[in-house]
Amino acid sequence: MSPAHAPAARGFTLLELVVVLAVFGLVAVMAYGGLNNVLRARVAIEDNLERVTGLQRAYLRLREDFQQVQPRTIRDEFGEPLSALLGVREEGVSLVSGGWRNPAGHPRSTMQRIRWNIEDDSLVRSHFRFLDRAQDAQAQKLVVLDGVDRMQLRYLGGDREWYAEWPPDITRNPDLRADPTPPLAVEMTLETDDWGELVLLFPTGSQYATLGSGGGSGAGAASGGGGFGRGPGGTTTQGSDATVNND
Repeated sequence: MSPAHAPAARGFTLLELVVVLAVFGLVAVMAYGGLNNVLRARVAIEDNLERVTGLQRAYLRLREDFQQVQPRTIRDEFGEPLSALLGVREEGVSLVSGGWRNPAGHPRSTMQRIRWNIEDDSLVRSHFRFLDRAQDAQAQKLVVLDGVDRMQLRYLGGDREWYAEWPPDITRNPDLRADPTPPLAVEMTLETDDWGELVLLFPTGSQYATLGSGGGSGAGAASGGGGFGRGPGGTTTQGSDATVNND
């Protein structure tokens, strides 16, 4: 066949190009949407894992402090005695906890005066270098868990009754502030932004947990490591709540 009779080369028509581009664009949009959903799910999972890790750290720190409560009264900056564990409405909970390591051998006790409270929507742990404080003593603060709006506290006495403050009736009888006896257990309810209400239960050192001012005694709430749960209904135990609001 001579070149003069060769068939002419045929390309794509405009309609065919439009159809191909439309199909390609549709596939690209679907692929991008799927990839975007995967990336967003990954970010959400990482945020949740980080939040869970923060809660676990806070829980372990709380458990360690409460399990090592020591029946040692202290003096405040005005020389007034304070209970080994002091829970007053709107003020959080303060306690003397042992087990403070001292590898450098500094001239200090292995016990700490610790306070747990809510500040700026965060659960804060404060401690003083010395148990008996001077007037210019400054607490060292550590934000343990953020996104916490409110904290409720209850204390289990040796008579197996729950109390809103510790020592019981401390508001009506301030002299009880010097009572060194810790409760059997402490129940802490945290109201969080994302998980709602979390209920944590911490037994204290059972060898010290007897109640002298509440009309009973007990050998200990439990020997385990405590526990936590969540739910809008709270727990089924009876008693009134002490609430710490973030004003």
